[in-house]
Amino acid sequence: MSKNINFDLDFLSGGTEFPNEENLKKGVEQLLEQVVALLNLPARPVKLQIVNEPDFVAHTRFSTPTTSATSRATSGGNTSPSSQHPSTITLSKNCLQPSIVAHELTHSQLPTPWLFFGEGFATWVAYQISGNCTDLWFSEPSLEEIFYNYFAEEVSEASRSVGCRVSEETPPSSDTRHPIPVTRYPSPDTRHPIPVTRYNPDYNNLIRLALMERAGSSHFFSPERFYLLESRLAYVLAGSFCGYWLKRYPNLTSAIYEASRPAERSAEPMERPDELLSRVCGNRSIEELVLIWVTSSSETACHAASRAASRAASRAASREVKIEK
Repeated sequence: MSKNINFDLDFLSGGTEFPNEENLKKGVEQLLEQVVALLNLPARPVKLQIVNEPDFVAHTRFSTPTTSATSRATSGGNTSPSSQHPSTITLSKNCLQPSIVAHELTHSQLPTPWLFFGEGFATWVAYQISGNCTDLWFSEPSLEEIFYNYFAEEVSEASRSVGCRVSEETPPSSDTRHPIPVTRYPSPDTRHPIPVTRYNPDYNNLIRLALMERAGSSHFFSPERFYLLESRLAYVLAGSFCGYWLKRYPNLTSAIYEASRPAERSAEPMERPDELLSRVCGNRSIEELVLIWVTSSSETACHAASRAASRAASRAASREVKIEK
């Protein structure tokens, strides 16, 4: 696996060696193994650069023999994969958390101009690696529970009892003294979450719009808009949806990979995301795919919330017994 990663860690002024360099290399190599296993794809070459820039987070460059482009991984992948021309990931030395590295590795292994797929799979993989949703500024323990809390027609008492809700805070000011963060992974002192008590958007419309979003014309997946609840929920929807259907159709990512190759390699136009999903996932319409996923995600989240409530009740009962003794 190590042959697939080219490390460039000589990044500090004067050529200072990165501390624990071998541990870093080993950790990234293990993460790449996990990422490609989750994506059900063969590992492809990637170059990893670490830079000493405190205001910088992450940046990914995809190259092909005929095209070359640069894009921020926080706003999606770009052109196409190439086994001969590795993608280049640049990370700040202050942003080497496994979930962030996994997010970038996903972009390097599955570059696509369709941001719903690119950010969806990167979000899902990062969640699988970290086991939480803090990168998205949510306190819920899973993508499905975020969906259940914000989109379900009715939120069960069990779900409410475990506090599945974004903390109430004030929205960002438009005053220039309070700039909007422009990265997906802000530090706590730059957070600007939105106060939420109940939010019932039309998830069908949100998915329909996000599904057609391409690199270079980003809206929901634009890092400048990440502070908006609707934007972060687009990541949640894309991540949960992509992960759900990949588990049922393991060839989904390889189909996206092939469909994302440069147009000059084929006389056929690139498939639209909804057309690709229909072809790979049993010739179902996008409406059918969404309905199946919504039903399953709601059931999964409800059961998880019920189990959490039961565990909380058991702990409370145990404490009462100890007090009585």
